Amino acid sequence: MQDAIMSAAKFLHVKANFDSLIDWRQMPNLPMVEAAWYEYEFAHEDTSFVYEESSSGKKYNCFTKGKKELAYMKEYAKKIMRYNNSSNYAVGVMRLAYDSHKLLKEK
Repeated sequence: MQDAIMSAAKFLHVKANFDSLIDWRQMPNLPMVEAAWYEYEFAHEDTSFVYEESSSGKKYNCFTKGKKELAYMKEYAKKIMRYNNSSNYAVGVMRLAYDSHKLLKEK
């Protein structure tokens, strides 16, 4: 597990310019966003959390399109998706980070 975390962190830092900590004050309520995303994905075909179109021209139903309150989260999700192109993976990783942040804040 430690090797996987360190490998992903190094990749994100080098390949996705993930070089600053998340400002959690700018993040929306991740549990609510995560639940809304999964409902949206279930109800629509060809969905993406962040993309409206693929590099090959495929159109997506973009969850964050036009949602200014999700702009900050969207940028971090794009970075995570450079490591794994799954919207669910990106949302899940951000939720884990959010939960970890909350737990550390409580200590």
